[in-house]
Amino acid sequence: MIWNTLFWENHDLGPSGALSYAVAGIDLALWDIKGKILDQPVYNLLGGRFRSEMPTYCGIPLKGGKIPIEEAVERALKVVGLGFKTIKLRMQIREYNLNPIPDPTLKYYEAIRKALPDDVDLFVDPNEGYTASRAIQIGKELQAMGMKYYESPVPRENNKDLAEVVSAIDIPVMAGEKCYTRWEFRDLIMQGNPDIINPDVIKAGGITEVKRIAVIAQAFFKQLVPHNTKPTLGTAAALHVMASISNAGPLLEYVELDTYNEAMACFDTDQHLKLIDGKLQVPTGPGLGMVINEKKLKKLAK
Repeated sequence: MIWNTLFWENHDLGPSGALSYAVAGIDLALWDIKGKILDQPVYNLLGGRFRSEMPTYCGIPLKGGKIPIEEAVERALKVVGLGFKTIKLRMQIREYNLNPIPDPTLKYYEAIRKALPDDVDLFVDPNEGYTASRAIQIGKELQAMGMKYYESPVPRENNKDLAEVVSAIDIPVMAGEKCYTRWEFRDLIMQGNPDIINPDVIKAGGITEVKRIAVIAQAFFKQLVPHNTKPTLGTAAALHVMASISNAGPLLEYVELDTYNEAMACFDTDQHLKLIDGKLQVPTGPGLGMVINEKKLKKLAK
Protein backbone atom coordinates (compact mmCIF):
# COMPACT_ATOMS: atom_id res chain seq x y z
CA MET A 1 0.00 0.00 0.00
CA ILE A 2 2.78 2.42 0.93
CA TRP A 3 4.72 1.65 -2.25
CA ASN A 4 1.69 2.30 -4.45
CA THR A 5 0.83 5.51 -2.64
CA LEU A 6 4.37 6.87 -2.93
CA PHE A 7 4.69 5.93 -6.59
CA TRP A 8 1.31 6.88 -8.03
CA GLU A 9 0.70 10.07 -6.04
CA ASN A 10 4.06 11.38 -7.27
CA HIS A 11 3.86 9.92 -10.75
CA ASP A 12 3.88 13.34 -12.40
CA LEU A 13 7.54 13.63 -11.40
CA GLY A 14 8.20 10.85 -13.91
CA PRO A 15 8.21 7.13 -13.13
CA SER A 16 11.97 6.71 -13.49
CA GLY A 17 15.04 8.15 -11.86
CA ALA A 18 14.58 10.33 -8.79
CA LEU A 19 11.10 9.02 -7.93
CA SER A 20 12.03 5.34 -8.07
CA TYR A 21 15.23 6.05 -6.11
CA ALA A 22 13.21 7.81 -3.39
CA VAL A 23 10.62 5.05 -3.22
CA ALA A 24 13.43 2.49 -2.98
CA GLY A 25 14.98 4.24 0.01
CA ILE A 26 11.72 4.14 1.96
CA ASP A 27 10.97 0.60 0.79
CA LEU A 28 14.34 -0.76 2.00
CA ALA A 29 13.93 0.99 5.34
CA LEU A 30 10.47 -0.51 5.88
CA TRP A 31 11.64 -4.05 5.05
CA ASP A 32 14.57 -3.57 7.43
CA ILE A 33 12.30 -2.28 10.22
CA LYS A 34 9.80 -5.11 9.76
CA GLY A 35 12.56 -7.72 9.87
CA LYS A 36 14.07 -6.23 13.00
CA ILE A 37 10.67 -6.06 14.74
CA LEU A 38 9.94 -9.70 13.88
CA ASP A 39 13.58 -10.78 14.51
CA GLN A 40 13.73 -12.31 11.02
CA PRO A 41 16.05 -11.75 8.03
CA VAL A 42 14.27 -10.12 5.10
CA TYR A 43 14.69 -13.23 2.92
CA ASN A 44 12.39 -15.11 5.31
CA LEU A 45 9.78 -12.38 4.95
CA LEU A 46 10.10 -12.83 1.17
CA GLY A 47 9.31 -16.53 1.37
CA GLY A 48 12.53 -18.24 2.36
CA ARG A 49 16.04 -18.78 1.09
CA PHE A 50 17.19 -20.68 -2.02
CA ARG A 51 20.89 -19.98 -1.35
CA SER A 52 23.16 -18.73 1.40
CA GLU A 53 25.86 -17.07 -0.74
CA MET A 54 26.30 -15.42 -4.13
CA PRO A 55 29.37 -15.51 -6.38
CA THR A 56 30.40 -11.95 -7.22
CA TYR A 57 32.11 -9.98 -9.93
CA CYS A 58 33.93 -6.68 -9.61
CA GLY A 59 33.61 -3.87 -12.14
CA ILE A 60 36.64 -1.73 -12.99
CA PRO A 61 35.76 1.79 -14.31
CA LEU A 62 37.88 2.84 -17.31
CA LYS A 63 36.37 6.26 -18.15
CA GLY A 64 36.11 5.64 -21.87
CA GLY A 65 39.80 4.79 -22.14
CA LYS A 66 41.17 7.66 -20.03
CA ILE A 67 42.61 5.31 -17.39
CA PRO A 68 46.14 4.19 -18.39
CA ILE A 69 46.19 0.54 -19.42
CA GLU A 70 48.96 -0.21 -16.93
CA GLU A 71 46.81 1.16 -14.11
CA ALA A 72 43.82 -0.85 -15.31
CA VAL A 73 45.91 -4.04 -15.27
CA GLU A 74 47.11 -3.26 -11.74
CA ARG A 75 43.55 -2.74 -10.53
CA ALA A 76 42.42 -5.99 -12.12
CA LEU A 77 45.21 -7.93 -10.42
CA LYS A 78 44.38 -6.25 -7.11
CA VAL A 79 40.75 -7.36 -7.46
CA VAL A 80 41.89 -10.93 -8.12
CA GLY A 81 43.93 -10.72 -4.93
CA LEU A 82 40.72 -9.92 -3.03
CA GLY A 83 39.22 -13.21 -4.19
CA PHE A 84 37.11 -12.17 -7.20
CA LYS A 85 36.87 -14.81 -9.93
CA THR A 86 35.07 -12.59 -12.46
CA ILE A 87 35.91 -9.04 -13.53
CA LYS A 88 33.94 -6.59 -15.66
CA LEU A 89 35.55 -3.82 -17.67
CA ARG A 90 33.27 -0.81 -17.33
CA MET A 91 34.29 0.99 -20.51
CA GLN A 92 31.99 3.96 -19.73
CA ILE A 93 31.72 4.91 -23.41
CA ARG A 94 28.06 5.89 -22.95
CA GLU A 95 25.39 7.09 -25.34
CA TYR A 96 26.80 10.58 -25.87
CA ASN A 97 30.09 9.12 -27.16
CA LEU A 98 28.44 6.59 -29.44
CA ASN A 99 30.76 4.36 -31.52
CA PRO A 100 34.02 6.13 -30.56
CA ILE A 101 36.93 6.16 -32.99
CA PRO A 102 39.46 4.97 -31.99
CA ASP A 103 37.64 2.44 -29.82
CA PRO A 104 39.61 1.55 -26.64
CA THR A 105 37.71 -1.62 -25.74
CA LEU A 106 39.73 -4.32 -27.49
CA LYS A 107 43.15 -3.12 -26.34
CA TYR A 108 42.03 -2.95 -22.69
CA TYR A 109 40.45 -6.38 -22.87
CA GLU A 110 43.51 -7.93 -24.52
CA ALA A 111 45.99 -6.44 -22.02
CA ILE A 112 43.96 -7.34 -18.94
CA ARG A 113 43.05 -10.82 -20.22
CA LYS A 114 46.74 -11.53 -20.79
CA ALA A 115 47.59 -10.48 -17.23
CA LEU A 116 44.84 -12.42 -15.47
CA PRO A 117 45.05 -16.04 -14.30
CA ASP A 118 43.25 -18.50 -16.57
CA ASP A 119 40.63 -19.28 -13.92
CA VAL A 120 39.42 -15.65 -13.75
CA ASP A 121 36.62 -14.71 -16.17
CA LEU A 122 36.47 -11.33 -17.89
CA PHE A 123 33.65 -9.46 -19.60
CA VAL A 124 32.85 -6.01 -20.96
CA ASP A 125 30.19 -3.35 -20.36
CA PRO A 126 30.32 -0.57 -23.00
CA ASN A 127 27.78 1.32 -20.87
CA GLU A 128 25.38 1.58 -23.80
CA GLY A 129 28.01 3.14 -26.06
CA TYR A 130 27.36 1.29 -29.33
CA THR A 131 24.82 1.03 -32.10
CA ALA A 132 23.77 -2.51 -33.00
CA SER A 133 26.27 -2.96 -35.85
CA ARG A 134 29.27 -1.79 -33.79
CA ALA A 135 28.12 -3.75 -30.74
CA ILE A 136 27.92 -6.92 -32.84
CA GLN A 137 31.34 -6.32 -34.42
CA ILE A 138 33.09 -5.66 -31.09
CA GLY A 139 31.11 -8.36 -29.32
CA LYS A 140 32.14 -11.05 -31.80
CA GLU A 141 35.80 -10.05 -31.48
CA LEU A 142 35.57 -10.16 -27.68
CA GLN A 143 33.74 -13.47 -27.82
CA ALA A 144 36.59 -14.91 -29.90
CA MET A 145 38.97 -13.70 -27.18
CA GLY A 146 37.07 -15.63 -24.52
CA MET A 147 34.58 -13.08 -23.13
CA LYS A 148 31.89 -14.73 -20.96
CA TYR A 149 29.13 -12.08 -20.92
CA TYR A 150 28.25 -8.84 -22.73
CA GLU A 151 26.49 -6.14 -20.73
CA SER A 152 24.52 -3.07 -21.88
CA PRO A 153 26.00 -2.92 -25.40
CA VAL A 154 23.43 -0.44 -26.80
CA PRO A 155 21.34 2.44 -25.43
CA ARG A 156 18.50 1.34 -23.18
CA GLU A 157 16.10 3.46 -25.22
CA ASN A 158 16.58 1.23 -28.29
CA ASN A 159 15.30 -2.28 -27.59
CA LYS A 160 15.31 -3.06 -31.32
CA ASP A 161 19.09 -2.69 -31.44
CA LEU A 162 19.43 -4.84 -28.35
CA ALA A 163 17.41 -7.63 -29.97
CA GLU A 164 19.75 -7.53 -32.98
CA VAL A 165 22.80 -7.90 -30.73
CA VAL A 166 21.23 -10.76 -28.76
CA SER A 167 20.45 -12.61 -32.01
CA ALA A 168 23.97 -12.16 -33.36
CA ILE A 169 26.06 -12.96 -30.27
CA ASP A 170 26.54 -16.49 -28.94
CA ILE A 171 27.22 -15.54 -25.30
CA PRO A 172 24.72 -14.21 -22.72
CA VAL A 173 23.80 -10.55 -23.15
CA MET A 174 22.78 -8.57 -20.06
CA ALA A 175 20.71 -5.37 -19.95
CA GLY A 176 18.40 -3.35 -17.73
CA GLU A 177 20.58 -1.23 -15.45
CA LYS A 178 18.64 1.85 -16.57
CA CYS A 179 15.18 0.31 -16.34
CA TYR A 180 13.31 1.44 -13.24
CA THR A 181 9.92 -0.27 -13.12
CA ARG A 182 8.26 -3.60 -13.89
CA TRP A 183 6.73 -2.06 -17.01
CA GLU A 184 10.10 -1.02 -18.39
CA PHE A 185 11.45 -4.52 -17.73
CA ARG A 186 8.39 -6.04 -19.40
CA ASP A 187 9.16 -4.03 -22.55
CA LEU A 188 12.89 -4.75 -22.29
CA ILE A 189 12.27 -8.50 -22.19
CA MET A 190 9.57 -8.61 -24.86
CA GLN A 191 11.30 -6.23 -27.29
CA GLY A 192 15.03 -6.58 -26.55
CA ASN A 193 15.09 -10.19 -25.32
CA PRO A 194 18.31 -10.04 -23.23
CA ASP A 195 19.48 -13.35 -21.76
CA ILE A 196 19.94 -11.78 -18.30
CA ILE A 197 18.36 -8.67 -16.77
CA ASN A 198 20.12 -6.20 -14.45
CA PRO A 199 17.65 -4.47 -12.11
CA ASP A 200 19.20 -2.33 -9.39
CA VAL A 201 17.41 -2.58 -6.03
CA ILE A 202 18.24 1.06 -5.23
CA LYS A 203 17.24 2.41 -8.65
CA ALA A 204 14.23 0.22 -9.40
CA GLY A 205 11.86 0.96 -6.54
CA GLY A 206 13.38 -1.22 -3.84
CA ILE A 207 12.89 -4.81 -2.78
CA THR A 208 9.13 -4.71 -3.39
CA GLU A 209 9.44 -3.73 -7.05
CA VAL A 210 12.46 -5.92 -7.84
CA LYS A 211 10.56 -8.94 -6.52
CA ARG A 212 7.81 -8.10 -9.04
CA ILE A 213 10.43 -7.72 -11.77
CA ALA A 214 11.86 -11.12 -10.84
CA VAL A 215 8.43 -12.70 -11.28
CA ILE A 216 8.06 -11.17 -14.75
CA ALA A 217 11.55 -12.42 -15.63
CA GLN A 218 10.68 -15.88 -14.33
CA ALA A 219 7.70 -16.04 -16.70
CA PHE A 220 10.15 -15.59 -19.60
CA PHE A 221 12.85 -17.86 -18.10
CA LYS A 222 15.24 -14.95 -17.63
CA GLN A 223 17.82 -14.74 -14.85
CA LEU A 224 18.70 -11.69 -12.73
CA VAL A 225 22.24 -10.39 -12.25
CA PRO A 226 21.50 -7.12 -10.40
CA HIS A 227 23.39 -3.94 -11.10
CA ASN A 228 24.81 -3.17 -7.65
CA THR A 229 27.39 -0.51 -6.86
CA LYS A 230 26.54 0.33 -3.24
CA PRO A 231 28.49 -1.88 -0.81
CA THR A 232 26.37 -1.44 2.32
CA LEU A 233 22.56 -1.54 2.61
CA GLY A 234 22.05 -1.67 -1.17
CA THR A 235 24.15 -4.81 -1.46
CA ALA A 236 22.47 -6.33 1.59
CA ALA A 237 19.06 -5.74 -0.01
CA ALA A 238 20.23 -7.25 -3.32
CA LEU A 239 21.49 -10.33 -1.47
CA HIS A 240 18.13 -10.85 0.26
CA VAL A 241 16.31 -10.60 -3.07
CA MET A 242 18.74 -12.95 -4.80
CA ALA A 243 18.49 -15.43 -1.93
CA SER A 244 14.69 -15.45 -2.16
CA ILE A 245 14.18 -16.02 -5.91
CA SER A 246 14.57 -19.15 -8.01
CA ASN A 247 15.87 -17.33 -11.10
CA ALA A 248 18.90 -15.64 -9.56
CA GLY A 249 21.71 -15.40 -12.10
CA PRO A 250 25.18 -16.80 -11.60
CA LEU A 251 26.68 -13.57 -10.24
CA LEU A 252 26.09 -10.41 -8.22
CA GLU A 253 28.00 -7.19 -8.85
CA TYR A 254 30.18 -5.90 -6.03
CA VAL A 255 32.79 -3.13 -5.75
CA GLU A 256 36.31 -2.32 -4.67
CA LEU A 257 35.73 -1.20 -1.10
CA ASP A 258 38.70 1.19 -0.91
CA THR A 259 36.63 4.01 -2.38
CA TYR A 260 33.87 3.51 0.20
CA ASN A 261 35.86 3.68 3.44
CA GLU A 262 33.73 6.48 4.90
CA ALA A 263 30.47 4.68 4.11
CA MET A 264 31.77 1.43 5.59
CA ALA A 265 32.87 3.30 8.72
CA CYS A 266 29.20 3.98 9.52
CA PHE A 267 28.76 0.30 10.36
CA ASP A 268 30.42 -1.69 13.10
CA THR A 269 33.04 -4.05 11.70
CA ASP A 270 31.03 -7.13 12.62
CA GLN A 271 28.15 -5.72 10.58
CA HIS A 272 30.10 -5.59 7.32
CA LEU A 273 29.10 -7.92 4.52
CA LYS A 274 31.39 -10.92 4.26
CA LEU A 275 33.18 -11.74 1.00
CA ILE A 276 34.70 -15.23 1.19
CA ASP A 277 36.52 -16.77 -1.79
CA GLY A 278 34.78 -14.38 -4.17
CA LYS A 279 31.32 -15.10 -2.72
CA LEU A 280 29.15 -12.73 -0.69
CA GLN A 281 27.43 -14.35 2.26
CA VAL A 282 23.71 -13.60 2.58
CA PRO A 283 23.23 -11.73 5.91
CA THR A 284 21.35 -13.81 8.48
CA GLY A 285 20.66 -11.11 11.07
CA PRO A 286 17.26 -9.43 11.52
CA GLY A 287 16.07 -7.16 8.72
CA LEU A 288 18.75 -6.47 6.14
CA GLY A 289 21.35 -7.78 8.58
CA MET A 290 23.29 -4.54 9.02
CA VAL A 291 23.12 -1.96 11.80
CA ILE A 292 24.24 1.64 11.33
CA ASN A 293 26.48 2.96 14.10
CA GLU A 294 24.74 6.28 14.70
CA LYS A 295 27.61 7.72 16.77
CA LYS A 296 30.04 7.14 13.91
CA LEU A 297 27.55 8.52 11.41
CA LYS A 298 27.05 11.74 13.39
CA LYS A 299 30.81 12.13 13.77
CA LEU A 300 31.33 11.82 10.01
CA ALA A 301 28.50 14.28 9.31
CA LYS A 302 30.15 17.08 11.32
